[in-house]
Amino acid sequence: MQYSLTLERQIANMGVRMTYTGTNTRQGVYRWDANQPLADAQLYVDKPRRFPRYPGIAYTDNGAGHQYHGVSFEAERRMLNGLHYQFYYTFAKDIQDLEINEQPEDAYNRNRERGTWGALPRHRFSANMIYDLPFGKGKPFANSLGRAANFIIGNWQLSGIYIYETGNAITPQWTGPDPTGTRFTANRTRPQVTLRPDRIADGRLSNPTNTRWFDVAAFAAPPVGRFGSAGTGILWGTPVNVLHNSIAKLIPIRERAHLRIELLANNTFNHPNYMNPNLNISQAGVVGVLTATMDRNAKFDSAVPRELQAQIRFEW
Repeated sequence: MQYSLTLERQIANMGVRMTYTGTNTRQGVYRWDANQPLADAQLYVDKPRRFPRYPGIAYTDNGAGHQYHGVSFEAERRMLNGLHYQFYYTFAKDIQDLEINEQPEDAYNRNRERGTWGALPRHRFSANMIYDLPFGKGKPFANSLGRAANFIIGNWQLSGIYIYETGNAITPQWTGPDPTGTRFTANRTRPQVTLRPDRIADGRLSNPTNTRWFDVAAFAAPPVGRFGSAGTGILWGTPVNVLHNSIAKLIPIRERAHLRIELLANNTFNHPNYMNPNLNISQAGVVGVLTATMDRNAKFDSAVPRELQAQIRFEW
């Protein structure tokens, strides 16, 4: 179910818009282990199960959900005197438990999975601009130049896109021998599992650094007999902060046709945008550390190390 409310107004040469959007997903598809024993200090092989001759059974069920609320503000100035710009800001939050085919750590307690969804940032701001430089024939300055001089000076265009968004919600992990006795094994050795740890402090830092993005000491291995107390989406990942620019020369050919020669810069200032840190507290020395910059598969904003491109395009 989706619902929205939009308010619009025209102020001078600029339009403004505020939009509230909400969605509510019920009975979403998820999976749970229908053969999981209860969590306690006993070994897996000593516990009763529904089907003792079988290992874990992934059962597809309904019941998962999302509750999204978002408010967006937009301001746009249509092209006037060679300038167009647009600003866009969104404040949003999405609470969810499980996505399609995800499984809860504890098959009998799906509520443990309820938390901030990691796919959306809390705050996102973007701005874009196109500006025709005011030089050359038909422009405010140097409009009486000869054909050769106008060819060099006239018909230049600048554009830019700036994007900033806060980090997505991320979840700490722990790896070690299964403390819950709920993961399949055919012998009396506890299998290695990856679960959420115990949360003994907040874990978030007001001034995170590349070598200490969150407080690792705020988390500990869960004790034998139960799952960890840490929830999902309780930490914040790395933000995106990137500016793209281009400068283009338009060469008129006919009334509605021109040749566009353009130089584009992705991440003009080569600002580093990092992938989320290592989240597994069992990996001492690397947990909570930023080690890699974003690639094109991580974000759609081209928040990658600076790239320069040159292109020629015929437009009509």
